Amino acid sequence: YVQGVSVQALLPSTLLISVQERQPVLLLADGSLYMVDASGIILKKLPGMAVEGLPLVTGVTVKQLLADRRPLLNALKLVQKIKEVDPELLSLVSEIHTGPDEYPELYLVQGGARVELGGANYYQRLYLLSEFLHNQEVRRKLKQIKRIDLTFTNKVIVEYKS
Repeated sequence: YVQGVSVQALLPSTLLISVQERQPVLLLADGSLYMVDASGIILKKLPGMAVEGLPLVTGVTVKQLLADRRPLLNALKLVQKIKEVDPELLSLVSEIHTGPDEYPELYLVQGGARVELGGANYYQRLYLLSEFLHNQEVRRKLKQIKRIDLTFTNKVIVEYKS
């Protein structure tokens, strides 16, 4: 849980110890709840650890990730891209579903709409999603949306719940 420690001697009689803790950026549920830091380190969530608002990674287990970390690293890269495009957008993402041979999908808060991103052009597709979700009318109808498909160039396809 410790990312780094520095020790500094301040003469004549003081020792300054600085501890940097790992900060969770994702959660992983696999029987227990795990935190994942920005470098991809998986640690069991400690009681009292603040994890509110962090997306949950699904579609992979800890055992699978110990054999192949690529799905987790891809999810971390996606989180970074979301933050670069629109930091507010991350607060609307409740889940990132990923797997060894799958394109990542996002699930949104307030109704769980599935967002299909496809396999490329993530910055462009995340920008489209951000612009789409900034529309107040869309925000009001978020609970009614079943699926958002961003796999077509410069198009947002929306499927509503029946």
